[in-house]
Amino acid sequence: MTKFWIATTSLLALTACGGGSNSTPMETGPLTIDTPTEFTDAVDSFASEIVRVGFQTLDTTLPSTGAAVYTGAFGADYSGDQTGSVLADISMSVDFLGDNVTGSIENIFFSDGVLAGPVPGNLAIAGDTFGGDLAATAVGTLTLTDLSGVERPSAANLTLTGDFHNDGTVPLTSQPTGISGVASGGTTSGVILTLDTGFFYAER
Repeated sequence: MTKFWIATTSLLALTACGGGSNSTPMETGPLTIDTPTEFTDAVDSFASEIVRVGFQTLDTTLPSTGAAVYTGAFGADYSGDQTGSVLADISMSVDFLGDNVTGSIENIFFSDGVLAGPVPGNLAIAGDTFGGDLAATAVGTLTLTDLSGVERPSAANLTLTGDFHNDGTVPLTSQPTGISGVASGGTTSGVILTLDTGFFYAER
């Protein structure tokens, strides 16, 4: 099994049984990872945040006016031409009047357990909100290195589905305080990768 699947499902089980997590929350500011050890530590923190936001009250009554910006993190395991995991910053701007969402996945880092480093490129998010749900795509070109060491432009197309949450600090009729969800998809050219397990969260 893979990093994100193990970390997140383990915390889900622990939380459901009334336990807690000792993971350090993810630091604010742009993500920076230089080593596989730093990547693993960041995955543990990411999984803790996914569970924290995901267990907050579902908010299915979205406001009909206003807008809000949500920031957080995206993480996934991948397989295909190569296997490993990615972790990145995510930002989403939700227009509650227009029922749409835009944003980006950027500052992307990878680890295959031996190496870790940045992935050049970013993905543009575009989608809609409806009844407390979010459905969007994240599309862009990433520069991935193949097994021969050659850098290849690789077109990525991801599907994001999520729920809005309320952490209890504001009325349910207010703007939701957070979003959590799952991701699928992968690259369709260059180095071919498919997401095995993908998660994201963001808060305003």
